[in-house]
Amino acid sequence: MLGRTSPKPEYGFELLLKKDYDLLIFDFSMPMIDGAMLFFLVSKVYENSNPPRIVPPLILLSGKGEEERAQDLLKEPHVRGLISKPFAINRLIQKVKDCLPGIESVA
Repeated sequence: MLGRTSPKPEYGFELLLKKDYDLLIFDFSMPMIDGAMLFFLVSKVYENSNPPRIVPPLILLSGKGEEERAQDLLKEPHVRGLISKPFAINRLIQKVKDCLPGIESVA
């Protein structure tokens, strides 16, 4: 499933518990919990579900892409990329297409 957005990370976490998504796009810096921690929590819940759920790929957006923590996250198996802000929308669209090769178009 594509197309859901959330203004708050805790609401995003609730959405992720209720439905399966093809791709996640998180901002690295969010209030209360950052994108890295949110992804870690989602991954643990998915992996420990009965039956286990497939962890979707993640694209991180960050104004601090050079930070060591952001770079370390790129080593995680489900993290497919880090896009530094500001970015051109075409760059994000291409990264989404790279993660979801069967997708026709992103609007």
